Amino acid sequence: RQRAAPSPPAQASAGEAPSLAAVDWQGERIEVWWPLDKTWFAGRLSGVASDGVRVHIKYDDGDEEDLDLANEKWRVCKDKRAASRTG
Repeated sequence: RQRAAPSPPAQASAGEAPSLAAVDWQGERIEVWWPLDKTWFAGRLSGVASDGVRVHIKYDDGDEEDLDLANEKWRVCKDKRAASRTG
């Protein structure tokens, strides 16, 4: 996977990118848009990073990272089961 430099927050369409306050985020399944790969990658929110701003994501493909979701295009997964990629 390729990660582009962080971009400004994306304007979400209706039903996309709810705030973390709007969901019970611990264990929530989300998808993060990877622009260089031009696809969504699914994973699970597993905690808050030590800086208290970023969240820790465990992707279905085994990767893990801490992200500030305010700087990412993301959405809550419609399918709550593990899925590797959606396109």
